[in-house]
Amino acid sequence: LLYSYSRTNYITRAENQSAVMEAVDTLSEQMPIAVAGSNIYAVVKASKISSLPDDHSNYLLADEAVPFYQMALHGLIPYSTSAGNTSYDLTTQVLKWMETGAQPYFILTDEATEKLRNTSYTKLFSSEYRLWADRIAEIYAEYNAMMAPFQHEFMVSHTRLTEDVVKVAYSNGKSIVINYGQEAYTGDGVSVAALSAAG
Repeated sequence: LLYSYSRTNYITRAENQSAVMEAVDTLSEQMPIAVAGSNIYAVVKASKISSLPDDHSNYLLADEAVPFYQMALHGLIPYSTSAGNTSYDLTTQVLKWMETGAQPYFILTDEATEKLRNTSYTKLFSSEYRLWADRIAEIYAEYNAMMAPFQHEFMVSHTRLTEDVVKVAYSNGKSIVINYGQEAYTGDGVSVAALSAAG
């Protein structure tokens, strides 16, 4: 987002964007850079994107949400969305990563999360890496086993097969079916257990 918080020395959004892009241009000539969020003007010089939204805007004019931004970027630049350890449901978050082609992502700390209790940083409830290490290793192994064929491919279609099941196809002719439902799904030439994915 492009904001200027100064009440006396304000700048326009266009001026702020220009200043941001000047910094991005300068830095990208010296090192790979990562950007946070979905501002497309900064993406063109980035080597990675973090905090990319993975949910829809809830606009009433749309009858179906599709990962349009991810479809435009997948195969061109790696990106991540929400941190797994800030998700209300980690199983659903892993499936969402698979649906949107986002890389798994966690925010971890060396010390106990409780040390942040009386600070202004309130986003983490559980972050100590010792508590997460085994689970993260499992998630990365599961993710890589499913998503390795798609990592450098373009996402070419996103189809809702049922209310709880989506199919994402890639430029190599392969696809993945994600089942968010509580019951197994069989159809479109694939069987997918509840709360899982199959390629």
